[in-house]
Amino acid sequence: ILLIITNILVYLIGTIFPSLDFYDLGCISVETVVRQREFYRLFTALFIHFSSSHVMFNMIVLGAIGQILETKIGGRRFLLIYILSGLLSNLVVVYLPIFMPDFIISADIYTISAGASGSIFGILGAALYCSIKKPTFLESITKRALLFLIVFNIFQGYLNTSINNLAHISGLIFGFILAAVFITDILYDCG
Repeated sequence: ILLIITNILVYLIGTIFPSLDFYDLGCISVETVVRQREFYRLFTALFIHFSSSHVMFNMIVLGAIGQILETKIGGRRFLLIYILSGLLSNLVVVYLPIFMPDFIISADIYTISAGASGSIFGILGAALYCSIKKPTFLESITKRALLFLIVFNIFQGYLNTSINNLAHISGLIFGFILAAVFITDILYDCG
């Protein structure tokens, strides 16, 4: 709940005070993080959203799936996966265009990116890991429902060029890996 409140408050601050643009609030880009060395943006960008639908979708997923996962794995592990998935996916978003410019369609160093999507997809990746390793662990969340949600949203990212699918895909991968590291013991301890 605290993460949802924080994300919504940051969005409302940006809306209420339009003189604070997204750049000032802490979005990421190759220019800001790599060239200007403003590494704090890797974190602040996790809480900035460009539109009401952007923040709304992320918070719906966080509330629906995140709440169930957090209840099962505990707040500390949940927060660790959420933050690390977001930070790591932001690193990929910033550094992959430098090392693999042909791989990225839009490798403009000034293109800004923000949002909790890397973190949200990290939570989806962790939930997917749990549903694969122990299908009954998350009770009401099925592997099929998770896969549908993941595939649908990645597909939407290919249809809409303003969606940062690199953050989605890398967040998903990091969440899955982090779950394997931080959650496996819980899956087998609960019978």
